[in-house]
Amino acid sequence: MISGQKITPAAFRERLAVPGVWKTDLDDPSQADVLVVAALEPEPAEENVTRFLELLKGRGISVVLFDAAELCMETQNHPGATEALRQFLRLKPPQAMVIFGEKAVRGVARNISAELPAPPLPGAGLAEKDFNGCRVIPLMSLAPPAWNRWKRWAWMYLDGVVADIAGKLVDRDMGRAA
Repeated sequence: MISGQKITPAAFRERLAVPGVWKTDLDDPSQADVLVVAALEPEPAEENVTRFLELLKGRGISVVLFDAAELCMETQNHPGATEALRQFLRLKPPQAMVIFGEKAVRGVARNISAELPAPPLPGAGLAEKDFNGCRVIPLMSLAPPAWNRWKRWAWMYLDGVVADIAGKLVDRDMGRAA
């Protein structure tokens, strides 16, 4: 929201209208709990992203997916991808933003003018940073070649990331009810 003003779902979608960048099954994308920034190519990236989204949804977490490839190559494809991401974060920041891949982390950091931690290495704890009330969680890529370095332990780690996000959302909701 901008200065506390409420924005309608139609106006929200209109301001963020950049074809091919956003994917969600929400009627109102501004109600997303989590923004996932991930490249959907090459294989098996899209399959891995879909599996991660299903983990989130399985915990009742609403999601908007932002295609990182559009952000990283926006001058060739969609010159509005950067502005669409900035608008999304200004209008109604989600509770968390999960970013897959070092290139995407650098692209988001550059475009929101924030220093973000690098994705964690095996055995490391969850790296995160607060950005205007949104937990930014950088992770390793779900696409090769990075995927090949962590695919043996990735799903156990990602289950923990989803559990952590779900726990924080429950804590937030409990605080509202109190």
